[in-house]
Amino acid sequence: MERKVSFLTFYELLKEKKIVYSLAKVFLMIGFFMFLMFSFINYVVTDDYEDYDTEEILDKGKAVKAEVIYLKEVTNVTINNDHPVEIYYKYEINGKQFNDTFQTLELEKVYDLESGSIIDVKTYKNQSVITNMEPFMFSASFVFSFFPIIFLTIGLLLLSIALIPALKKNKLYKNGKVTDAHFLGYSAVAGSPLSDKRLVNVDYYYFSNGNKIFGNSITDDWLYLPQTNREEIIKIFVSPDNPNLSCYIPRRTAIKNHWNINFD
Repeated sequence: MERKVSFLTFYELLKEKKIVYSLAKVFLMIGFFMFLMFSFINYVVTDDYEDYDTEEILDKGKAVKAEVIYLKEVTNVTINNDHPVEIYYKYEINGKQFNDTFQTLELEKVYDLESGSIIDVKTYKNQSVITNMEPFMFSASFVFSFFPIIFLTIGLLLLSIALIPALKKNKLYKNGKVTDAHFLGYSAVAGSPLSDKRLVNVDYYYFSNGNKIFGNSITDDWLYLPQTNREEIIKIFVSPDNPNLSCYIPRRTAIKNHWNINFD
């Protein structure tokens, strides 16, 4: 019968790869924060016309005449030593006036325009484009998403490094066969804090099908170990599918999950 393993227990297994898991959390939190921050910045700096579906407007839009209000050079963007130009214009539909903006790099066509010039536009769903010019769209969304994606990707990769061994041990917790093992000793895991929550490596050996197998397992439930003598019997889980896979059974975890294992 499969044992129940609480989410808190699985979370504790993730933390056995303490340094990797901590780095994963840092990268994921930074990536998520950068995503929120850059999404807000992109929303603020992006003009409405930059989100227009030009092809749909040209295909379904209604042709109207528009009057140029003024032109503005976008000096903070340079393409091949040229700056795009924003054309501000107005047009009427059914007696109602609309104002809109169009950005282009076709400077040879812009040179002929001035305030009051009449241009051809197409309008659809209160959006419009100039019909005889190619629009220029410089969206910062790619730039703003690049760095969050890098941090999130690194964070997920690090998390997977902690997740894979946690899943393996979780499977042992659920399906492993309770087996007697001979205690050899324990040692602190490098990088673990000097407290009652520090991680230790437990060394032991056990027998399976007449073979002597040495095992090693990480745990933070080590308070019973200082009183355990070398060669004393401890409890471990052994995989029913692979006798070489095993892990130490932490008493505290067994009690919390009601596994009813006799440690005496």
